[in-house]
Amino acid sequence: MKFNLSIVRDVMTIILLALLNHVESDVINLEGRGLHRLPDNVSPTAYELWLYPHLKLNNFTYEGRVIISLYVSAMTNSITLNADGLNIMEEKSEFRQGNNTIPIFLQELDEEKQFYTISLISRIGIGNYTLRLDFSGEIRDDLFGFYRSAVKDGSKTRWMGVTQFSPTFARAAFPCFDEPHLKANFQLHLGHYKDERVTSNTYPLVTTPTDIANYTLTTMLRTPKMSTYLFCWSIHNFEYDGLSNISFFGIWTRSSMNGKGNKALENGYKIYSSLQSWMNIGNPVNKVVHLAVPDFHFSAMENWGMITFRESALLHGENVTSTETIHKGLTTMAHEYAHTWFGNLVTPKFWTVAWLKEGFATYFAYIARSLVDPGLRSMDLFVVENLESALAEDSRKHLRTMNGKDVSDKNSSLSIMDFVPYKKGSSVIRMIAELMGNQSFQTAMRSYLKDRSYDYGTPSLLYDHLRRYPDGLVTPVDLGEVIESYANQPGYPLITLTRDYSSNSLTISQQRFYQNPNYGYRKNSTWWVPLSLTTQYGFDADVSGFGAIWLRKNQMTITINVGNISTGGWIICDRHKVGYYRVNYDPQNWNMLTEHLVSGGCDRINQVARATILDDAFNLARGDYINYSVPFRLARYLIDETEYEPWLAAINSFAFLNKNFQHLPVLRDSIQDYVRRLLVPIYQSLTFTASGPNSLRVKLFRQLILSTACAMGNEHCLNTANSLFEKWIKDPSERIDADMKSIVYCVGIRRGGEWERVFERFLREELHTEKEVLIGGLGCTNNSAFITRYLNFMMNDTAQLPKQYRLKIVESVLNGNPENVEYTLNYLSKNVRKIINIRGFPFLDKMIAAIADRITSLKNLQAFLSIIDNNASVLKPSEGKATKAIADIQANLLWIQKYSPIIEKVIKEIM
Repeated sequence: MKFNLSIVRDVMTIILLALLNHVESDVINLEGRGLHRLPDNVSPTAYELWLYPHLKLNNFTYEGRVIISLYVSAMTNSITLNADGLNIMEEKSEFRQGNNTIPIFLQELDEEKQFYTISLISRIGIGNYTLRLDFSGEIRDDLFGFYRSAVKDGSKTRWMGVTQFSPTFARAAFPCFDEPHLKANFQLHLGHYKDERVTSNTYPLVTTPTDIANYTLTTMLRTPKMSTYLFCWSIHNFEYDGLSNISFFGIWTRSSMNGKGNKALENGYKIYSSLQSWMNIGNPVNKVVHLAVPDFHFSAMENWGMITFRESALLHGENVTSTETIHKGLTTMAHEYAHTWFGNLVTPKFWTVAWLKEGFATYFAYIARSLVDPGLRSMDLFVVENLESALAEDSRKHLRTMNGKDVSDKNSSLSIMDFVPYKKGSSVIRMIAELMGNQSFQTAMRSYLKDRSYDYGTPSLLYDHLRRYPDGLVTPVDLGEVIESYANQPGYPLITLTRDYSSNSLTISQQRFYQNPNYGYRKNSTWWVPLSLTTQYGFDADVSGFGAIWLRKNQMTITINVGNISTGGWIICDRHKVGYYRVNYDPQNWNMLTEHLVSGGCDRINQVARATILDDAFNLARGDYINYSVPFRLARYLIDETEYEPWLAAINSFAFLNKNFQHLPVLRDSIQDYVRRLLVPIYQSLTFTASGPNSLRVKLFRQLILSTACAMGNEHCLNTANSLFEKWIKDPSERIDADMKSIVYCVGIRRGGEWERVFERFLREELHTEKEVLIGGLGCTNNSAFITRYLNFMMNDTAQLPKQYRLKIVESVLNGNPENVEYTLNYLSKNVRKIINIRGFPFLDKMIAAIADRITSLKNLQAFLSIIDNNASVLKPSEGKATKAIADIQANLLWIQKYSPIIEKVIKEIM
């Protein structure tokens, strides 16, 4: 992997390199590789598992035995299941039918496929069998499988053991059939010392002594039929808190955090109850226990009966934890509760269609929040937090689809748990729900869940139930075909409305949207696209209901007469932002929308439509579909905007421009000045100290506006934040408003204030939500020595830094100051081999991607290429990630070169 640096010495050469990439040869392709799937002639019906770990002795090993009840559906002479990194004691393996032992001829492990195959001396017929395997393994330290976590509890540090099996890591803990459709009952016998507690999917049944002093064996109740990835256990010294009179709903935390989860638990129960009522299907486990884990890879994991969480999602300090963190935590809890039905009760047949659980869980998280707190308007938040984020990610050049073709191994299974099943999946589900209407959609979902309970789901099985309830559709369509058009191809449509104002005709067309014009040839893809139209003089209602007008698959354009619905003025398509697409208009319609909003018509277009119009306009300009004068002229109306959603949509685009033009100070300052002027009225209405009780929406809005004001260089904001920081440094008891901490810490440290003292406070801090804010603040230094020290700290194994925050330190440094990109590149250059040896290639790949996302200058690209070139021999496993990163940087630099003079000119004209 050699890169000749001489070929990228000037910008013109970068242009040529980018032009060479102007083909539809997408970089990431997780599909079409060799498929490591188990044979389909054997399935488990029950597992009985004995485990004997020795965490207390700092002996990170365990012994185990598993007896698996099997059903063989076709004659065979071999049994294949999954195992990864286990030592299986071949001499103790047994295969039986009833009381008859069937001799084993050979046992083989395929390390690449993670298959363990038992070859029998003779063929066996259809029937029930049992397989016994004895094994030993290591309690891992990488946050997957059965792993250990250092628990800092006051002055003590102890070890806990916990599992993370999704998507394909159960096989790393015990031999099993590790595919989601292969469901079975599980019974666990877990060894532990008497002063340790154990939790699992179900309640303890009995505890018995063993031959080891003070070591006992706890047997758990048998689970319902479920997938292997949902099986779980933990060994710990935590304390339990439960809701009074609700015995099945509680939380386990380390003792120093006892009580910090009570508020989350109270709100969580309301959310869970609302979902159970909506689904109208009970939870067969009847146990919702939350386990707050110090070291945890994901935000949470929906293990049936024992949901594991990062501490920051559950444990919050009153007047200490920010509103944004609490809001995200509640949404995460709602997501995990929704998995009770979508994922646990009905499971995707394989990871290639993970949207059948993750898409539904994401969608119902927002539904549940709206049921519990209507004032939150969570379905409006869905648009700016989820849908617009999905559109941004799905507009890149990639081949990821909701219905994937295949997944080859555990690493690619993990890789596909990205925006596609979560954000895109939930957005398409929301579109379908709106098309059907609430009642029909709810009836279809209840029918699907009842029909597929304790079994697997597939897209076609889901479609069958959707098709049964068409009553709410404005226009009869096959909903399966509609979903397939989004699920079987990457990207999404750009809908363009072009009016002939003389004849009152409207032409509507579709094409695939790309966010960067340098991605090359724009392939003609088509979708089933439901539309609604709203006119200026019918703004209070859709003049055509959602789905009354359709662009059909393989239909590039349609032309309709709008004389009967439009008497002049603007037209808005999809004003509630229900469709999974972007919308472009002809220049005259853009002008009318702009004039309407700028002249004070803000309240005549709902806040979701305003957010959508802004988001579409900036992204259309970014993709070279319209001139940048359109969004910049449109956004002038923000000076009168008082709602959260439009501001968030606009600020996301302002942040993108601010990041990309950091190395062009004149243009960067012009953009910041433009944004500061828009912020003046709303900024002046807010303060750094909250006055009186406010709703969650108001608090989120306040945090957004004040943080943006400081980021855009508002001197009053910066000076106020710095003053609060100095007071806090002098007196740690000086309280900073929880929603202002991230601003105050960053501004104070960026201005050179007391990095070492803040770092010491970080080391002493036990509440993870506060640790997260301090991590972000510490990255705001521009002192190269402090940055090196901070990155070295990231390389250490210490209970003071939970494992999931290692990459967060890198990201905080990169986001802290423009010059920190160069410092991070220097660190990477000197420590590539060290990072690989200590953290491994997966961490290095993420670090490379994070750095690449911040490179906006030729100088930093050259440094990046030099690192790749000088370490080619050791970077072979990361070659694909590095190649993609280089291609992305090149495309972005080309974009910067093209658009910097255009945007500079636009801002001069409108300021």
